Amino acid sequence: FRPMDLAASAGYGVKVQGLDVGAAAKYIVSKIRNQATGTAFDVGLRYWLHPCTVSASVANMGKGLKFHERLDPLPTIVRLGAGYQSKAWTLAADLVVTKGTRPHLALGAERNLQFGRSFQTSLRGGYNTIHLGSGLGPVAGASLGLGIKVHSLGLDYSWLPMGLLGSTSMV
Repeated sequence: FRPMDLAASAGYGVKVQGLDVGAAAKYIVSKIRNQATGTAFDVGLRYWLHPCTVSASVANMGKGLKFHERLDPLPTIVRLGAGYQSKAWTLAADLVVTKGTRPHLALGAERNLQFGRSFQTSLRGGYNTIHLGSGLGPVAGASLGLGIKVHSLGLDYSWLPMGLLGSTSMV
């Protein structure tokens, strides 16, 4: 018994008069006891209004995965976003609507601090409202992070509390 999931994706994007347009195709394999395969497509656009951006995307468009006779649809995800970027700050907000669930907000901020010509740190924080009402507590959905960059080499760390489930650290 060896469960396995795989998603391979290829995409392409172009810039058309200040509008970034992209699309991707995905091949998906999922194996629990039996194997299912499927394809999906993603599209997105981003418009630059320097120093701000607005964006929209639709992900996981496709029929889904078929296990035996049962078709499991993919979770189609629509995202609308806005961002602001300066030399020192990046701010972002996304409204995320996943088929079959309630909409939620994802908010984030990053503060870049430059020390000399080759050393930079980034302090990050965010909040995702997807966990509100889940019983995990209001801290679930928060995130903190730190990035360090020396020349072209970087290291990033993030911490995500998950309420009763503990927390997750990623490097």
